[in-house]
Amino acid sequence: YDLIAGEVPKIAEGQSDSTVFSLEPEGFAKMSWTASELGVDDILVLNPEYTPAWEQDEELKKEKWVMSETAVNLFLEKMSFDDRGVVLALIEDFPYELYWFNKTVGYMSPTIILMLPMTRGSRRM
Repeated sequence: YDLIAGEVPKIAEGQSDSTVFSLEPEGFAKMSWTASELGVDDILVLNPEYTPAWEQDEELKKEKWVMSETAVNLFLEKMSFDDRGVVLALIEDFPYELYWFNKTVGYMSPTIILMLPMTRGSRRM
């Protein structure tokens, strides 16, 4: 809420050329968790579809290490937030400043894009 609330007056006052903006990860309280904080043994696990490189056809090549489905789901659960609640609170708190916001059409809230270094032994997400 606070990250978006800081942008609303700028848009209303014409200090911004666009009503589109992005929220950078640095603005969130926590963006990374260890395996133990997520409650899993490992974030990266051996891919069950992996075969040694010397047996692989280049087109069928599989990554040796993949992210644990459980770890990914727990990470996404921690990253989730009530975007609808945030938008409704902003509309209530900034009724005049949000004159430009089309309340009949809505907004777009993209899904989180998960990017991790794929190194063996990586224990942070």
